Amino acid sequence: MRKSPQGLADRAFRAALLGAHHPLSYPQGGLPGTVAALELEDVKAHYGSHLPRHLAGVLVSTDLQADALLAELQDLAALPVEAGERPPLAADGGTPSGRQLYLVDKAGAAQSSLRIGHPAIPYDALGDFYQAGLANFPLGGVFNSRLNLKLREARGYTYGVRSAFTGGPELGSFGVSSEVNRDATAAAVSETLQVLEAYAAEGMSEPEFDFLRNAIGQRDALRYETPFNKLELLTDILQYDLPLDYRNRQNQLLRTVDRESLNAVIARQLRPDTLSIVVVGDLASIRPGLEALGLPIRLLDEDGFERPGKADSEDSP
Repeated sequence: MRKSPQGLADRAFRAALLGAHHPLSYPQGGLPGTVAALELEDVKAHYGSHLPRHLAGVLVSTDLQADALLAELQDLAALPVEAGERPPLAADGGTPSGRQLYLVDKAGAAQSSLRIGHPAIPYDALGDFYQAGLANFPLGGVFNSRLNLKLREARGYTYGVRSAFTGGPELGSFGVSSEVNRDATAAAVSETLQVLEAYAAEGMSEPEFDFLRNAIGQRDALRYETPFNKLELLTDILQYDLPLDYRNRQNQLLRTVDRESLNAVIARQLRPDTLSIVVVGDLASIRPGLEALGLPIRLLDEDGFERPGKADSEDSP
């Protein structure tokens, strides 16, 4: 991961949004320092504290009849279970103010990894989070999105760029990600910001709205064909305590929501004036162009922590 610009960018982006020491900012595989500190007893203690005491449920996608399946699961049903508890997680990165540029050096990299975004709303199945996902579709959720048409098709900066709202029970974020040609790094950042500004201000056009309704409706029809797909559906229902027909409700919302409503959601949830902009690349060659953007700069190390050295004001032009 530390040899991959994409891996470095993902960690740095989470650190920028949540705070470098926030539990959810760390990669699932940890960092070298956190992994080196683990002992076998730590692993045993974690297992003993959580498994199977915090078993939330058993999810099965199968062609077995229900009575045969339940008979097989009786031993699990007999396990004593208690709800897992932990303090709520809040972002500790502070309230973002304006735009901030975070740079991670990857000497000799032929491409630069870009991650641009801000904290956003947590997951919900039927409210603003779901509708923001719909509204993002023309922006960066499909190949012929505004971002991809601008940065890939019109400019040739990248093989692809995407954007998405992601969220869990407590926290969420909006993010744009792409790998761009090294020489086009500053231009790609600048043009991405322009696309986000225009979309937040104007929203989607009528043709974009018609396309998203047709495309998402047809895409969702294929989402639950395999046993694994069905298991993912059940996982969401269990994790978020969703109504069993929530996908039907989403489809109904897709059929009935209008363009103005989705544009209002994106105007509320997309904040182009408050962005963390992470760039991982060969700083010796890309930094002058990035400095010309006039944004405050912070330097991060490979683990996503701020590098000691110049103050922000000294790093800025």
